[in-house]
Amino acid sequence: MIVMGLMSGTSCDGCDVSIVEINKGKPKLLFFYSKEYPEELRERIRRCMNRKKGTVDLITQVNFEIGQFFGRVAREAMVKSGITPHIIASHGQTIYHIPRPDQNKGEKTKSTFQIGEAACIVEETGIPVISDFRVQDVAAGGDGAPLVPMADFIMFRDKNKSISIHNIGGISNLTYIPKGANPEDVIAFDTGPGNVLINQLTRELFNMEYDSEGKIAKEGKIHMEIVNKLLEHPYFNLNPPKSTGPEEFNIDLLREYINRVPGKDLLASVTFFTAKSIA
Repeated sequence: MIVMGLMSGTSCDGCDVSIVEINKGKPKLLFFYSKEYPEELRERIRRCMNRKKGTVDLITQVNFEIGQFFGRVAREAMVKSGITPHIIASHGQTIYHIPRPDQNKGEKTKSTFQIGEAACIVEETGIPVISDFRVQDVAAGGDGAPLVPMADFIMFRDKNKSISIHNIGGISNLTYIPKGANPEDVIAFDTGPGNVLINQLTRELFNMEYDSEGKIAKEGKIHMEIVNKLLEHPYFNLNPPKSTGPEEFNIDLLREYINRVPGKDLLASVTFFTAKSIA
C-alpha cells in the first residue's frame, strides 16, 4: 500500500508531505515534499490560535482554506513524484490543545482541535483521506500527543539496544524505546518548548519568522535568572505521559522581560532555556 502523509505543526511553517510504501507493516520513504504557507494564510491561522482573536467565523473559513491548501500541495507532490497514493493521511493544523483543563481560564473539558477540512483534500485530489488523528486518543483518555511513538517503535525498535528519539519542532517531544521493547514499554511525552518561544520572540523583537542558525542569539548574553525562572514552569514537574503546546509556552511568559532586557540577551536566554529544558 502507498500512503501519503500530510503534516503541519505548531510552528505554522507550512505542509510537509511524505509518500511511503508500507509492506508487511514496514514503511519505506518514496518521496518527500514541503511547501510553506502563504503569509496571509499563516497569519490567519495564528489568529485562530489566539483566544481573543479566534472567532467562530474566522475558524470556519480557515478550516476550508487549510484543507484547500493541503489538497493543492498533495496534488503537487503527486505530479512531482509521479506517484499516486492509495490513501492520504492528514493530521490537520492544531488550533488549540487542552490536555489539562485550567479552570482559571474557564476550561472544563480535556480536548483538542485540529482544522484543515479533509473533504477539501478529497476534492482537490480525488483520493480517500483519513484525518483528525488526535481526537480519538483524547476521547479515550490520552493526551492526543505526541502521536509519532508508534511509528518510532515500528521503525527503530532494536533487540539489543535502547533508543531515544527526539523531535524538536514548535514543541519538543521524546520517544524512548527500551531494548527488546513491546509497544506498551515505549515511553513518550512532550519535553516542553522546541522553537515556539524562540520564534515568537524573534517575530516580536526582530520582525523575522525565526533566528536562522541562532545568529542573533549568539550575539547576546545569557541571563541565568531568566533561565532559572522559566525552568520553574509547573509543566516540568509533571510526570509523563504529558503533552503541551503554545497555549502554555508563548510570548506572554516573556512580557516582563521584553522592555527591560536587551533583545539579543533575551533571545540568547530563551534559546539556552529551551536547550536546557530538552536536556
